Amino acid sequence: MPGETQMTNDVRRKDQPTWATLLSVTRSWNSRAAAILACVVLPLATVSVWLDQRVTDTDAYVDAVGPLAQDSAVQREVGARIELAVLAALPLDRLPAVAAANAGRAVRSVIAGILTSDRFPPAWRDSNRAAHTRLIKALREEPGGVDPDGSVSVDLAAIADTALAELETRGLFTGAAEAQASFQVLDADQLDQARRGYRILNALGLWLPIGWLLLVALALLLSERRGRTVGTLALGSAAAMALLLGLLAIGRSVVVGSVPEADRELAGPVWDVVTGSLHTSVLVVLVLAGAVALIGVLVRFADRPRS
Repeated sequence: MPGETQMTNDVRRKDQPTWATLLSVTRSWNSRAAAILACVVLPLATVSVWLDQRVTDTDAYVDAVGPLAQDSAVQREVGARIELAVLAALPLDRLPAVAAANAGRAVRSVIAGILTSDRFPPAWRDSNRAAHTRLIKALREEPGGVDPDGSVSVDLAAIADTALAELETRGLFTGAAEAQASFQVLDADQLDQARRGYRILNALGLWLPIGWLLLVALALLLSERRGRTVGTLALGSAAAMALLLGLLAIGRSVVVGSVPEADRELAGPVWDVVTGSLHTSVLVVLVLAGAVALIGVLVRFADRPRS
């Protein structure tokens, strides 16, 4: 019958998805995909900005590690290396045992005086400035950036030479002796890994933060429930930042654990001050994202109908 046929066609039309429904579903999935990508890109963008502002900027690096000259643990470790270098440069084997012992005490006294004087901070900064310049050359695979064994070290020879010069003024024979003192910050394997990461992040540069902003904007524009999308972005961002904190902790353990044992007491503080601003940025984003997510949960809970 015509009436039944018309009714059947109407039911079929209602059961079939309309273009508006398909468009809505497509927008929803695209919004979710953009939100997920934004959460994935966020930690990479954070590291990229930090790399540009702190790691590749020599002045910023030196400003970060400069205050370590006042750290007693750093002074102790630097002093131990300089003492060994200076004692090796002095002809103590030509002296009687008593004179050699007195010379050893004089060396320790001179080094302690240098490290606690106002001469050490600028010397420490100069050594780290030179080391950072060499590190950038090493990351860019330019000549003159690595030690003969393929590692990158902070050269303390200038401080050791200062100690030798002062010992000479006290009457200890030094002649043309030179002292070699340093501590390693990256071995050859770590340098290869750092080069790969540096090439990727340096190539992307500020495109990563821009990409993150575009993904967030796209997720919100395509979303039909923007409040929920904001909550998703907040939770995902908090999870991504928490993961980055964990990776930084693992990275510290790997980097510090792989340098020579004698250098770990110095490599650890240097790692901490260099990555300090990155940790701060990650924690700020983590707290903000967590707060936004919590507010969203509380608002949704408050809006629930009460029975």
